[in-house]
This record gives sequence, structure tokens and C-alpha cells, in this order.
Amino acid sequence: MGQTTRFAEARVVTESLLNSLEAGAEPIAQSIMKAKRIARLLKDSDAQTWLEFEMTGYPNPFPKAEIGYCLRYMKPRFNPDGSFKISSLPGIEAEITGFEKHMQAVRYPSSFSSGNAR
Repeated sequence: MGQTTRFAEARVVTESLLNSLEAGAEPIAQSIMKAKRIARLLKDSDAQTWLEFEMTGYPNPFPKAEIGYCLRYMKPRFNPDGSFKISSLPGIEAEITGFEKHMQAVRYPSSFSSGNAR
């Protein structure tokens, strides 16, 4: 695949990824897979490694040198004490979805919500 073809395909995948992110239309795992494809097309090994960690979770201890310049994208994962969150993004998304479903299942008794509390 020639460089022009790779860049053209990367542009198409990038547009698809942006549309998906803006619409919130797909699980984070699908977005990460699109981003990994873009990184592969652009031959960006740091981004490929970083995105793989985002997909599967980070090892502990974490070999920071493996993701090169992409370390700056991990800033939200670091705690003030220097530790970091090792969960995968799909795992975090699943936890959030579970909490949302739990919160939707919690209902006030009808007598409480109608003002007829005893």
C-alpha cells in the first residue's frame, strides 16, 4: 500500500472516528479500534502501543518508555501520589454503565414521591 493510499484511508477512518465520537454512537472499544487502525496506517508505533494498553489495561509496573510521546495523553490517569489507573477504557465504560443501570433501578416509593409519606 503506497503512502498516498495509506493517508487517504487514514483520513476516511479519522472522519468516521470523529463522527462516532461526536454522536456518541458506539462503545469506546470500537472507537479505540478505529484509532488503532489510524495509528497502524500512519505507522505510529507509540500510538499503537498506547491504544493497546487503553484497550486491555495497563500492566503494573507500567513501562512508560514503551509508549513514547503518548505518555502525555495518560495525564488524566495519574493520581497526585504518582500512581495511576490501570483499568482499560472498555472496563471503565462497563463500570459506568453498570452504575447508571443501578441508579435507574433505584426508585423512591410512590407514596414518598407523591407527598403521601407516613
